Amino acid sequence: MDWKEFLKPTKGKIISALVLTLILVPFVKTEMQIMCITEPCNPLVIHRPLLLGLLSISEIVGVSSGYLIAGSVISYLITCLFSWFRK
Repeated sequence: MDWKEFLKPTKGKIISALVLTLILVPFVKTEMQIMCITEPCNPLVIHRPLLLGLLSISEIVGVSSGYLIAGSVISYLITCLFSWFRK
């Protein structure tokens, strides 16, 4: 198998990479309130995967595009690697 065949997009690879990205890549920024005793605290911004961001009580602040792009590329390469080992 050469590199062109290894990186060639198929429906299965794209869907698998999309699922991996949505489940594992922490690209959703959520805001957590911290309880301080003596003074007001600034909220803590945490990056979470999409499913955890939607299931949490905290407010979604935004999307980190850098994490999303890098995570999508890495997820696609992992999917290509899995499909290469299956053959």
